[in-house]
Amino acid sequence: MNLKNLEEIMTRDVITAWPDDSIEISAQKMRKYNISSLPVVDDTGRVIGIITTDHISTLMAGNY
Repeated sequence: MNLKNLEEIMTRDVITAWPDDSIEISAQKMRKYNISSLPVVDDTGRVIGIITTDHISTLMAGNY
C-alpha cells in the first residue's frame, strides 16, 4: 500500500465530546464506537483538546 495523503486514511465522521460532557458520557462514546480518543470541541466545532482512554482510566482510578 502506497498512501500519499492523510485524506486517504482519515476519518470523516468524527465522534466528538463537549467540554462540559461528563467522564462517563465520554467513556460510553468511546466504548460504543470502539475508539480510543475523542476530540473535544467548542460550540463552533473547533478542536480545543483530546481525551483518551488512558486519561479516563487514570481519572477513574483516582490517580490524577
